[in-house]
Amino acid sequence: MSYTVMVALDGSLLAERALRPALDLARLQDGKILLVRVLPTVVSIAQDKDLLRFTPTADDRQQVQDYLERQAALLRQAGCEVEVLPKEGSVALELASLSDQVDLLLMTSHGRSGFERLLLGSVTEEVVRRADLPVMVLRSQPVRLAQFKRILVPLDGTSLAARALPTAYQMARLTGATVVFCRVTYADLDPDHPERQREEAEARDYLAHIQETTPDDIQSESLTWASSIPRGILHLAQHHNIDLVVMATHQRSGLARAWWGSVAENVVRGSLCPVLLVPAS
Repeated sequence: MSYTVMVALDGSLLAERALRPALDLARLQDGKILLVRVLPTVVSIAQDKDLLRFTPTADDRQQVQDYLERQAALLRQAGCEVEVLPKEGSVALELASLSDQVDLLLMTSHGRSGFERLLLGSVTEEVVRRADLPVMVLRSQPVRLAQFKRILVPLDGTSLAARALPTAYQMARLTGATVVFCRVTYADLDPDHPERQREEAEARDYLAHIQETTPDDIQSESLTWASSIPRGILHLAQHHNIDLVVMATHQRSGLARAWWGSVAENVVRGSLCPVLLVPAS
């Protein structure tokens, strides 16, 4: 089966900003694009808490089909194979249900204000929780894959976080980017405290090991920072010219999964650059 990039659309210009990087990915992978728009029959702002319910009309369905076909026609003119798929139901559930049919989901989040921003953000987070495939969350700024020069991979010494590495390497090979490994240590101790110095030394040793085992065709660097975990990741991304953050997520079971999953969600909320979330399962 050819490499398939799914783009979640909702009729807005914001969502359509995922089309250009999707086209880049499909071309680089000699793959195709699947355009999906879900007519929501249930709209919620929090997981398992319904806000609105309604039944789409025949006109609604035709408008969605026509919209998808218009977007597909533009991509086909650019030489890309495109399929369209209108669906109905819960946006997050319907997108997640396609996990086994595609290789990557692109969607935008934030950039709006008030209720629309809250709604879009909650849909993105629920998709990330439920989908069993990599999800790239884009910002409101237009982006091209050629802009990805530095890819940040947050690690914590566990195999869970390290599951993001193959995807990060794949993106680096596609774009020629440098992979920047990082590990954030806790900052609740004085810098001269022996325990903090031990943690920082362990972090440096771990990242050195990761760099030593990185494939020869991948350029890499490493960074450490003392802070709370999400804040430290966001600080490093902002101050070291990071263009993409790649990290593992999913908290289906177990305390460690739940904790790391919450870190990933906080990074998505606060990041100024795209974040590629990789399921740890």
